[in-house]
Amino acid sequence: MKNQIDWKKFARYFAGECSDDEKKEMEDWKKTEPSNARFVDSMKKVWTESSKSPVAWDVEAAWKNFSDKAAISKDTRILPMSPPTPRFEKQQQVWGRRSSFAVAFRIAAVFALIALSGYLSLNHFGVLNGAASDSGKQEIITENGQQVKINLSDGTKVKLNAASKLRFSPESWEKSREVYLDGEAYFEVVPNPDKPFIVNTAQAKVRVLGTSFNVNAWEADKEVRVIVAEGKVAFQSNDSAFSEKTILTKNQMSSLTQGSAPSTPKTVDTDKYLAWIRNELIFDNTRLSDVMVHLKRWYNLDCQLADSTLGSRHLTASFKNESLDEILNIIVLSLDLNYTRENHNVIFSHN
Repeated sequence: MKNQIDWKKFARYFAGECSDDEKKEMEDWKKTEPSNARFVDSMKKVWTESSKSPVAWDVEAAWKNFSDKAAISKDTRILPMSPPTPRFEKQQQVWGRRSSFAVAFRIAAVFALIALSGYLSLNHFGVLNGAASDSGKQEIITENGQQVKINLSDGTKVKLNAASKLRFSPESWEKSREVYLDGEAYFEVVPNPDKPFIVNTAQAKVRVLGTSFNVNAWEADKEVRVIVAEGKVAFQSNDSAFSEKTILTKNQMSSLTQGSAPSTPKTVDTDKYLAWIRNELIFDNTRLSDVMVHLKRWYNLDCQLADSTLGSRHLTASFKNESLDEILNIIVLSLDLNYTRENHNVIFSHN
């Protein structure tokens, strides 16, 4: 398969009009990964459904119509994590690889919108998922090992970290710039004094007029952490007993847990907390149990401990371009451990 998606070739394959060589190429590619086969099967269903409609599709117009309604810029990009993981090493492959996310998202979203009457789904990419017709909201989802760059229609830029969800209502976007986050995202908000930008999480709310800031708020972690790179934000608990707003300015951080008010803002090294934006992993006296969570999100790696007490060992290290094997070797050398690995499963044990 080439780096660029040849949609005409896919169309010929779906229509049963491709050459023997093209058919073999497609069948071989489907066998390389289960997700490839699932995705092609899914698109085949959409293709089949679309053949029942007499409407002639204008893909460019359809995408523009969708992006306008969804408050998403046409420049939205979906990308894998870097440094490369085993899942994304082979860049020559098409679906789910570096060079093809934007095109795949664009065309498949149009297919899904038209064929499924408002339901947007790219589950095999782990990227988009949502029933706009039911909830009036669009939801962008990243799986482990994926990141998304989103350009909203007001010019605001969002980078969504792995294993995260961002949800918003296209219909109310013109009146209220409000999003809902479960996970981690970095926002570069375009100033608009008449229309504040609001990030809602399970436990807190962040309100801004125009700034650059990071919100770490995985619902499962039971903690919300806000770091401001530029400008000013107001940080507030969702608990009515702690309704007072905490103001953060450049290079400040505050956090809260369920049933508490935001902590007093403190000055921090933002480079450390925003390392993920540069595709870096930085651990500063981090418990191994927490390191394992990061490995899961970044590399889709299921980590286990042969002895639960090992989880309390602390790691200080930074990673930029190291391979996954190099990272694992550095971890075990630093913590005097051993590990065994089989595909995406790792067990840490005593040395």
